[in-house]
Amino acid sequence: MRFGLLEIPLEGSGANSMKASMEAARKFNPASSVVQNFIVGSMRKADNYFIDNIDNIIDKADMLAKSGDYDAGIALLWGCPNITSIHSKVYEALSRLYLRKQNKECANLLTKARSAYDLKNYEEAASYINEIDAESNCAQDASTLSKLIGQEIRQAEKEAQIRADKEKELQFQALENKNKRAYELERKRISAIENVATSYLNRSKSVYHYYVW
Repeated sequence: MRFGLLEIPLEGSGANSMKASMEAARKFNPASSVVQNFIVGSMRKADNYFIDNIDNIIDKADMLAKSGDYDAGIALLWGCPNITSIHSKVYEALSRLYLRKQNKECANLLTKARSAYDLKNYEEAASYINEIDAESNCAQDASTLSKLIGQEIRQAEKEAQIRADKEKELQFQALENKNKRAYELERKRISAIENVATSYLNRSKSVYHYYVW
């Protein structure tokens, strides 16, 4: 949208068109009365345009939001100048559209959070809930689900700790049983060695004959 057009003839010379353009640009004075009057006049036209058409602009933003394009509607209103006479209208419209956007997104986020919760993906569910605006119309449902997620996470952590403790106990018992088996094997091995040695010695005893004259 254009609210003014100012043409200022500038001349420059140089070895080529680039240098000539740079020479001409150096002659431009943005502080001149002509430029300043143009800026003030254009801003006044812009302000008057938004003042006269603010209701239509808000209606257009509402239509964009109703079609599902909340971002475009918000951007349209955000582009309005900060003029006292229309500030309250613009702010109220922006707040209304943003809340509608949040309510729409809230429903989607809550659905995703519940799906993740049902699949026991508690961290994913919590991440969706953290994106929900506290003033949206499903904030209470999100808070309830958040409490359930917290309970499930604490229960899961408790069960994980129990499993870890049980695993340590089983590992200790397995090591203890291994040591017992090693001890029994060694004891049997020593006993077998002793039996072999004893048996051999018994078989190899010398026989002495005593003669009486």
